[in-house]
Amino acid sequence: MNLDLEALQNPSPYAAQNAALMFIDADRDTAVARCLPFLSHPDAVVRKVVAGALAYRPYDHLMLGQDKLPLIAPGDVDPLIALMQSTDASVRSCVAVMLGDVRDACVIPALLSGLRDSCAYVRSNAAEALTRREGAEVGDALIHALKHDPVAEVRRATLFAVQMTNPCQAFEAVAHMLGNDSDSKNRSYAVSTLGELDPARASTLVAQALRTEADWIERGHMIIQLYHMSKKAPWDASVEPLLQELRDNDPNEFVRKDAGNVLTWVEWRRSKKPGFGD
Repeated sequence: MNLDLEALQNPSPYAAQNAALMFIDADRDTAVARCLPFLSHPDAVVRKVVAGALAYRPYDHLMLGQDKLPLIAPGDVDPLIALMQSTDASVRSCVAVMLGDVRDACVIPALLSGLRDSCAYVRSNAAEALTRREGAEVGDALIHALKHDPVAEVRRATLFAVQMTNPCQAFEAVAHMLGNDSDSKNRSYAVSTLGELDPARASTLVAQALRTEADWIERGHMIIQLYHMSKKAPWDASVEPLLQELRDNDPNEFVRKDAGNVLTWVEWRRSKKPGFGD
């Protein structure tokens, strides 16, 4: 390990980070262990570059069809967990990504702590890392973040984790996002997710949200989603007066067109299948 020590002590941050990147490329079995000391390097750029390379370079290799995924050995897990307390947010953020690849339950407390981190990037990565983890504590923490995190991107990252981790409570949590989230993109994702979870229940909620949605792009998205939900569950004819109102009076021409297209499709379905939606 003389090469490692020499690189770590090199007065040039550029030389130190290049040595660490070389370790990642050289041996997937030892890359994490050899690079861990660089995540506490005194130079912030070295910490950021090496952490990012460990967390994200594997995906670059996979895209290139190269099997160079750095392995997280059992002996690497505790040092990585300890680094979730690093004063460097870029290190904490990347370590959260790495811990997501460790399926042992021992990493869950560190990831739950990351879900409460002061840095939004750390919280987002911790939420994604908690996807498919078991336990009521994980599910409750994700739902709390979905409802209350102040950053829209974090709530968005938490949405998928909630859906995959706690499906029993996911519908109510995502419905809360649809009705209360201040970010239009999040409301859009909530509509799509509700349609996947339970299209029969979702159509009523989406119709309610459609009545008050101020963003014309989201109104159009909701109309299209109502159409898609009808392919997975019985058509809810109670939404037709609303669609007619939107077709005739919505201030946006694209919304009017979307509503008219769905109503035309409903009429066509009724002509082929009498009683459709009754």
